[in-house]
Amino acid sequence: YFPDVAPAETVASLSIVAHEIYKAFPDTLMGICLLADPIASIAVAHSSGAKFVRATVFTEASVDVSGLAIRRPHEILRYRKFLDPSIKLFADVHIKHSAPLAMRPIEESAYDAAYFLADAVIISGKHTGFETPIENLRKVRAVLPDYPILVGSGMNKLNAEKIFEVASGAFVGSTFKIDGDSYKSVDSERVKEFMCTVKKIRSGFLGEK
Repeated sequence: YFPDVAPAETVASLSIVAHEIYKAFPDTLMGICLLADPIASIAVAHSSGAKFVRATVFTEASVDVSGLAIRRPHEILRYRKFLDPSIKLFADVHIKHSAPLAMRPIEESAYDAAYFLADAVIISGKHTGFETPIENLRKVRAVLPDYPILVGSGMNKLNAEKIFEVASGAFVGSTFKIDGDSYKSVDSERVKEFMCTVKKIRSGFLGEK
């Protein structure tokens, strides 16, 4: 992907796809994530009916194999206000597959994202499918006791209870796939098993038959 601005053809194509998904499933919560380009993500969300965007780069510069990604939160917030202030902005902190240009404690970076009006912060493991370290979640929760904290990678039916003791929610992908492999197709049985576990956690009945 491009570390600075998403190409016009990508933005146009994603807008069409997202709009068709929204038409087919109007009652399903849909979000947009164009890697490293939250402004383009907001534009796609506005045109398609999506309710939130995931900003992989928000308050700090990030370095990965694609290069250096830099975003300015005030520009992102002004653009959202211009198009649609109701679109929620979920900001990654120390985003997976990359590293901050200036390494700082994760709780400081998360505090900055909240200070600059992200609607939630996202904490992840090192890569897609890698478990999010519980100690990182606890550090962030300590400085943001009443703030929405989302897990961005590695949640499964075995660690869900532990994670939900700290986190408010999660993005789940790999665990829904065949063999837990993000490159494979969705396994409906794995989805059912995971959601059954989540429902038990929500009801306070985990471990009961």
